[in-house]
Amino acid sequence: MPIACSNATVVGLSIPIIMLNMTSYSNFTLYLLGIHNGPPCLHLKAFLGNLSSQYNFTLVWIPVDLNHTKLLNVATKYLEEAGLIPGVPITLVYCKSKLVAVVEGAVLDTKFWLNVMNCSSKGVKVYYGNQLVDIITSNVTSKAPPPKIVPIIIAALTDSLNPVGLSIYGLLMILCVNVRKRCYKEALAFLVAYTGAHMALGGVLSTLGASKIYSVIGMGAASFMIVASLKPTEKLKKAASFAAQKLSRAVLKKSSVFLVGAAASTISMSPCVVGAYLSAMGMISSLPPELRLPVLALYALIYSTPVILLTILIHKGKKFVETRTLILILASISLILSVYTFITS
Repeated sequence: MPIACSNATVVGLSIPIIMLNMTSYSNFTLYLLGIHNGPPCLHLKAFLGNLSSQYNFTLVWIPVDLNHTKLLNVATKYLEEAGLIPGVPITLVYCKSKLVAVVEGAVLDTKFWLNVMNCSSKGVKVYYGNQLVDIITSNVTSKAPPPKIVPIIIAALTDSLNPVGLSIYGLLMILCVNVRKRCYKEALAFLVAYTGAHMALGGVLSTLGASKIYSVIGMGAASFMIVASLKPTEKLKKAASFAAQKLSRAVLKKSSVFLVGAAASTISMSPCVVGAYLSAMGMISSLPPELRLPVLALYALIYSTPVILLTILIHKGKKFVETRTLILILASISLILSVYTFITS
């Protein structure tokens, strides 16, 4: 893995140049691979960040010493094919899903980057600094990594069926309906806190870029719950039931529905869905920054749906699937998602 800094550094002329922007660069995405605290990498990140705001292209910063990416393998293949020793910063220039250039080194020259962003160029141009070293026309894997939307949706569906959180809410609503008959305010407060706290925690986790660690934790939690659901103990069942009932009764007495909703989706998250949740956050952290917020919003919508459905079902007196069966199914899906994230991250 190339984690050493490259010696190629090029600074453009400091003479101010007034340029009339007649070309659209919105189809371009630049993936900048570097070391999170490496000076050349950070200088190039700042330079390209400023340039992207002026010319409307997308810049994705990936610190390879914290979060391994398949793009590093792609960049390494092209640089070695051109006879170069890979060293960060490395910038991969994509026009939509087509790789058009690989640049090794910190090139701080506006004119250079505007020339590199050319969709009509044939092959992949490989640069060392601002010097063109080779044009590679052979078929090396060069498509931009597709967003992991489908696995994220599956993870959201799994995570949304959090048995502990839904059990707490179910008991809360049953007790509330028996006392007050109408509990719309309580239901809304729980829903907002339940979803908001979960997404706030997810937003933090998705920025840390520790998908491998999330996967390992998820695999451990899911495996434990699979074993526990196959051979459940009376102590575990009694403890869960006792905690949920006490928590729900406390809500009715102290009107702290909002706090319980936040706790139910964070510190009271069921181990059988932790794997799915952490896997999703790991996959979201690997998305381009401009996609993370919309995907988190979609995740929040999916996550909140069972709470809404549960409210309707409780009022209609419907029966639910056996908890043990649900836990086994969710834990199995979580384990699969955790393994998938570990392999692909």
